[in-house]
Amino acid sequence: MCKAIRKFRAVVFMMLFLAASLVDAFPTLDSIKSVRTLSVEKASEGRPVELEAQVVWVNSHRGTFFLYDGENGIFVQGPEESAEAKSLKAGDVVQVKGVTTTGGFAPDIDAHHITVLGHEPRHEADSLTEHQRLSPVFDADWIKTRGRLISMTVRWNMKSISLEVSRNDLLLNIQMPYSESNEVRLTELMFEFVEFSAVCGTVYNPQRQAVGRIYYANSPDDFIAVDLSQNTAPAKLMQVHELYRYGISSRREVKTHGVVTYLGPREMYLRGEQAALKVAVSTRPDVEVGDEVMVQGVVSPQPVTPAFRARSVEVIGKKDRPLPVRIEANDQIDVSLNYDLIELDAVLVERGKAFWGADGVAQQILLCRFFDQLFEVFFPAGASLSDDLKPGAKLRLTGICNVTRNQNLSWYFQVDGFSLALRSMDDIEVLVKSPWWTMGRLLILLGGMVSVAVLALIWGVVLHRTVERQTAVIAAKVEREAIHEERQRIAREMHDTLAQGLVGMGIQLKSRIRKMELNKKELFAFFKKFDVPDQALGPVLEKIENITSEERKSLDDLLDKMERCSEESRSSILYLRSGMAGRMGLLTAMQEVLEPLADETGVLLSIKLEGQARALKQEIERNLMLTTKEAVTNAVRHSETERIKVVLRFTKEGLQIKVKDDGCGFDADGIQKKGHYGLQGMRERMKQFGGVLEINSEKGKGTEILISMDSTAAWEV
Repeated sequence: MCKAIRKFRAVVFMMLFLAASLVDAFPTLDSIKSVRTLSVEKASEGRPVELEAQVVWVNSHRGTFFLYDGENGIFVQGPEESAEAKSLKAGDVVQVKGVTTTGGFAPDIDAHHITVLGHEPRHEADSLTEHQRLSPVFDADWIKTRGRLISMTVRWNMKSISLEVSRNDLLLNIQMPYSESNEVRLTELMFEFVEFSAVCGTVYNPQRQAVGRIYYANSPDDFIAVDLSQNTAPAKLMQVHELYRYGISSRREVKTHGVVTYLGPREMYLRGEQAALKVAVSTRPDVEVGDEVMVQGVVSPQPVTPAFRARSVEVIGKKDRPLPVRIEANDQIDVSLNYDLIELDAVLVERGKAFWGADGVAQQILLCRFFDQLFEVFFPAGASLSDDLKPGAKLRLTGICNVTRNQNLSWYFQVDGFSLALRSMDDIEVLVKSPWWTMGRLLILLGGMVSVAVLALIWGVVLHRTVERQTAVIAAKVEREAIHEERQRIAREMHDTLAQGLVGMGIQLKSRIRKMELNKKELFAFFKKFDVPDQALGPVLEKIENITSEERKSLDDLLDKMERCSEESRSSILYLRSGMAGRMGLLTAMQEVLEPLADETGVLLSIKLEGQARALKQEIERNLMLTTKEAVTNAVRHSETERIKVVLRFTKEGLQIKVKDDGCGFDADGIQKKGHYGLQGMRERMKQFGGVLEINSEKGKGTEILISMDSTAAWEV
C-alpha cells in the first residue's frame, strides 16, 4: 500500500514538474519591446502579456488603442464589447493583460483585461526624421513633425476625418476621430503651418510589407500653429500657366486668378489666360460661374498640371458665363485643355455604371469615341440617363476635360488620352439617335415563302458542315499550336451568327405551315360547292391531302432542324452580346440568366453559393456562366425534370459548379452524336481555361454535370 502511495506521489510530482516546464516555456511578457521583438511564429502562439504603459491614441468606436512607454509603441485590440476599452482617454496609464497576436504588420496585443491606474500628461513625442518616415523599423511610435495643413475630408462612414499635411513637397496622411467640434477647429487651422503629435502607423500589404505611412492624431489639441510671419513674404501674384515653374518655391503661398467655369462642393475650376486650374477649397465659396476670382493658397505637383489648394477666394469681377472651347476633328487634346471647359461631338460606344463612396450612389459612365480616340464621360453622382443614350448615337458633350498622362514613360511627358466630367444633364445633347435598322428586322422583311426557307436551309447546312470541319481540325491541333485556340473561337462565333437568321426564318416557316393548312381547308370547301359526285371528287381531295401531308412533313423536319441549330447558338450569343458576368459577378449573372429560363418552363430552380466568392476576370466569368447556362438548358429540354439544383462552390484555390437534376437520365457513353456540339463545346470552353467538365448520368436516376477548376489564381482580379 505504501509503495503504491509513493508511486502515485511520484506521478503527481512529475505532472506538476511538466506543467511548470510548460509555463516556463512561455514566460509572461512585461514590456512593449519584448512583444514587438517576437517573430511572427512566436507571436502566433498567444504568449501571455502583462504590462503597464500610457494610452496615446484611442478609437472609441472600435475599442482599439495605441500604448507607448516612452521608447516603444504597440497596437492593442481591447476585449470585445468592452466598456473599459471604449472609455479610455489619451493620457491614461493602464495595466493590460492579454496574449500576443501576429498583427497585420508587427506583433500586437489582444487584451483580455484592462485596468486604469491613473492619468498623466502624455510622453514627449519624438521628432520624426526623414529616414524614420519611410523606414519599416519604426511603427506605432509617438512622434511629432511639422508641415502645412492643406486638406480635410470627413469620412462619414468611418466616423473619422482625413487630413493632408504637406512636408517638403510630400503629403502626410493623418486620421482623426470625427466630432463636430474637431471639424470646426480644424477648419480654422486650414492652410496654417503646424506642428502636430501623432502615432506613426504603417500601411502594409498582405505579405506584411510596408507600402506607406498613416498617422493617427486624437484631436486638434495635437496641432499647434507655428508662427512664420517673420519669415513669410507676401504671396506672389502669378498667372495660372506660370505656377510651379523653375525657381518658384513650393513652400510659400501664391495668388492667381481666373474665371469660374464650374463650382462643386469641395472644388472649383478656373480658366486663366493660357491654362485652366482645379482649385480645392475647404468650404463652398460664395461665387458663381462666370465670376472672376482671386485665390490664395499653396501649389503641389500633379502628373499633368499642378494642383491648387485655396486658403481664400475673392471675387474681383463679373464676366459673361464662359463658353466652352470647341474641339473639332483636327484639334489636339493637349495640356492647355486640362481642367478647362470644352465641347465636342462624339459617338456613344457603350454605357456602363461605376459605384463611388460609402453611400452607394451610382455614378453613370459612358464610353465614347472622338474620331479614332476612345474616352470616358462621367456624370454627376445620382444622375439618371435618358433612354436615347444607346450605342451608335451621336452626342454633343460639354464638360471639364481631364487630360491623362502615359505613366509608363516616367522619364518623359506624353499625353495618352482624356476624360470628360459633365456638370449636369444639360451638358449632353443627342444629335443623332441610335440607328433603327437591325439584322433581325431585315430578316423579317425577307418574306415567308417556302422557297426562301429551303434556300436558307441549304445555306445553313453548308455553313454547318463547314463549321463541323473547322471545329474538328481546330480540336485536333489546339494543344500543339496556340493559334488554333483563336480559330476555335472564330469557328464557334461563325456557328452562332446563324441564330438570328434561323429564328426569323423559323417564324416565317411556321406561318407558312399554318397558311398551307388554311389553304387546304379553303380548297376543300371550294370543291364541295360544285355538284360533283363523291366518286369523282374523292380522288381529287385525297390527292390534295396526300400532297399537303408530304409538304407538311418536309416543312416540319425543316423547322425541327432550324430550332436545334438556333438552340445550339444561344449560349455563345449571350457571351458575345451581353458581357453580363463581367459586370455583375458570377453568382448574380447566373441568377439573371437561369431564373427566367426556369420560370418559362415551370422547372423549380435553386442556386446556392458555398465558400467565399472571389472576383474573377470578365473572360473566365463569362465562360463559366455560359457553360452553366448550357448545362441547365440541356436539363430543361431533355431530362423531363421538375427540379434543378445549381451549386457554385469556391474552394481555397479553385472553384466547382455542380448542375444536378432528378430527371430521366441518359447513357453518358453515347452522347456524342453527329451534328451536335453542345457538350463538345462545353468541354472545349472549359479546357481553354484549364477547367474540366464531368458528366455523371444513369437512365432513370437523373444527371449531374460538374465543372471544376483546380486553381483560379491566374484569373483573379
